[in-house]
Order: sequence, then structure tokens, then C-alpha cells
Amino acid sequence: MGYPETMRNVLEQVKREEITRRSKELTDRPVADHVTGFYNERYFYLRLDAEMARARRSDKCLSLIMMEAGCIGKDDNTAKNPDGHKQLKLTSKVITSCIRHEIDIPFRYGEDRLVIILPEVNKLQADNVARSIYKRLEKEKIGNITIYAGVVECDYHELAEEFIKAASDALSMNKKESRDALCQAETFF
Repeated sequence: MGYPETMRNVLEQVKREEITRRSKELTDRPVADHVTGFYNERYFYLRLDAEMARARRSDKCLSLIMMEAGCIGKDDNTAKNPDGHKQLKLTSKVITSCIRHEIDIPFRYGEDRLVIILPEVNKLQADNVARSIYKRLEKEKIGNITIYAGVVECDYHELAEEFIKAASDALSMNKKESRDALCQAETFF
């Protein structure tokens, strides 16, 4: 066993211990958001670490969709709009209907962001999921809501923070380029 392999084993052990520690912290706290019914941001970090480790071990792809809901003409902040919670709730139902039950994992991330972890899904497939959510929301005509999305794929990354930042950057790029359209970041290596 060489030095690089030993270091990799040590890092994997440290990650497993961190995941175990975070799991114990969560046992006494609720993990579901009361508005959307999705998992909350605290649980997102724990679950993303676990899914990234699983993807590395199984040599499978992993994608992330970060969506932001805003209200047209109402300071673009769904959570502060009186109808915002209702719209987030309706949006979460649409998202739930467009993802794979008990495989894809939705989260509420901050006030207006929703994140979906898509195990064993590449960027093109994740983009298709995001587009189906967008089309379904458009069809449902949920108030004056506007949706932006960033789609990224992770291939064996060490840090979840970089993966999250790539999704956030893709989302920001989408918001700058156009309303209600999807923007893909380059595959994140």
C-alpha cells in the first residue's frame, strides 16, 4: 500500500466519521421544511456528502439542480411575498411529481432556493428533469412565480462546497442571461 492510497483511506475514514457525527446531531432535530415538505438545508449538507461518497465508490455520476423561485413584480422574493409560502408549496408538489420517488432527493435551501440531488444522473438527464419541472410549472400557472435553475454534474469531487458553488454559479448565470430559462454550467471537474 503506497502513500497516496494510505492518504485516500485516511481521508475516507475522516469523512465517514464526520458523516456519523452529523447524523447523530440530526437525530434530535427535524429534517423536513414545514412549508415545502422537502428536507431542510442542514440535512442537505449531510446527504450531499454521503451521495458524493457513494457516487465515487460506485463509479456513478451525480447531478445537482439548484432552483430559485421568485415573484414577478414583488421584489423577486417568494418567501417575503404574502403568497410566497403557498407558491413554494405548489412548486414543491410539481417538483415531487417530476422526480424519481425515493431516489432523487429534494431540499429547501435558504429562503427561495430548492435543490435536488439526482444520483446516477448525468448533466443532460438532469437538464431534462429541470426542463420538465419548468414546463410543468408553466402549465400549472402558479401565480406570478418565475423560476431559475442551475444544473451541474459532479464527477468524483473531494469537496461538496465546490459542487454547491458550481450549482449556485450556474443559477446566477441563468438569472443574468434570461428569465425562466435553464442554463447549464460546464461539467464540474
